[in-house]
Amino acid sequence: MDRGTGRRATPAAVRGSGPPERSEPDGTAGRIPLAAVLMDRDGLVSHWSGGAGRLFGAASGEALGRPVSDLLPVSGALPEEDGDRTLFGGFAAYDGLGPGPQSPPAERHSYPAAGRARLTAAGPGRVDVLWWAYPLTGPGRERLLVLAADANETRHDGDAALARRVAPGFDRRAEPPAAEELARRLPGILPGASGRGSDRIVAQILELGCPVLEYGRDDRVPVTPG
Repeated sequence: MDRGTGRRATPAAVRGSGPPERSEPDGTAGRIPLAAVLMDRDGLVSHWSGGAGRLFGAASGEALGRPVSDLLPVSGALPEEDGDRTLFGGFAAYDGLGPGPQSPPAERHSYPAAGRARLTAAGPGRVDVLWWAYPLTGPGRERLLVLAADANETRHDGDAALARRVAPGFDRRAEPPAAEELARRLPGILPGASGRGSDRIVAQILELGCPVLEYGRDDRVPVTPG
């Protein structure tokens, strides 16, 4: 599996630190099929949505309980490996209620990360995957949420060059309609989390930055589950 490329969203990299940029006015433009995967504090898959099965080619029964690093090309979103032992113990620091909105991060995995990777598809060809990874805090065992999508499912009006250029990003200043639509639709792909648990996850995503598709410096589209 091609591990792809990834980047961590430090405060300067998350959209919202400067003046608002132009967004796609069509509210359905960023509505795409999303895969959702939850990782527990041991680095194992605790939730694998139907979309994840379709995108990555593994059924829920095959994925649950396996190391996330074996299944997802989320380079840069996970703690580094030390020999045969993956250092997921670092996520124990998130077992409390978590820092407030203005608290400085305790370590680098307090920031979301995003990237793009090419995977071998079940049939001929390869799949370009866009992914967004969010560290989670608070009660419960979930410590990372990964959202992912097929880049070819994004709206690019048949422009292959535009499809290749689209990149995943974050926006902490998403307009209320986009943020509300994400908050309304995201729990639908998180059935493995309780109602209160999914609300907590959604709140943290909105705090860290809504997922967006970036077609250029001044052209970005909010993402919501299709």
